[in-house]
Amino acid sequence: MSPHDRAVPVRSTRLLAALVAPLILAGCASRDAGDAAAVRSPCALLRAEEVGTIMGGGPLTGVPSTKEDVQDCTWMVGGGVAVIAEVRPDVARLESARRATEIVQRDEAQDLPGIGDEAFYVGGEAGPLAIATVGARKGSVAARVQVMSPEGDPVTLRNQAVELTRLLVPRL
Repeated sequence: MSPHDRAVPVRSTRLLAALVAPLILAGCASRDAGDAAAVRSPCALLRAEEVGTIMGGGPLTGVPSTKEDVQDCTWMVGGGVAVIAEVRPDVARLESARRATEIVQRDEAQDLPGIGDEAFYVGGEAGPLAIATVGARKGSVAARVQVMSPEGDPVTLRNQAVELTRLLVPRL
């Protein structure tokens, strides 16, 4: 595979991540944007070595961003694979986030017992990407982890998203 062939999936992944994440975030938007400092960035909560190991490689550098009250972090793994984790202080709309994720990924959510106070998993696809999303709540803080891949095995993506969420949620 030439470098150009690899660049297309990476660009596709970034483009779809940019398009999919806001749709899902819109489903769980907060009415109060003043709490951004109340939660820590997933880039600080998940170590580079942990993300790299779970994703099957070396340490990965996360890129943090903040939108309103949402702290998120994106790790580009390579080969078009991306991990996005977000943390927000508002859990009031976790159920609407769940429904929005089901619509975008065209799959039904499954409850995941044993992760935080409540958690769900949604598999599926958005465009050419296979996506595994885990949403969870611990107290008054919500978290979401997405693993996206143009060629990913759904079971592997699910396991990676669940494992990352199991690390993230206790640290909220």
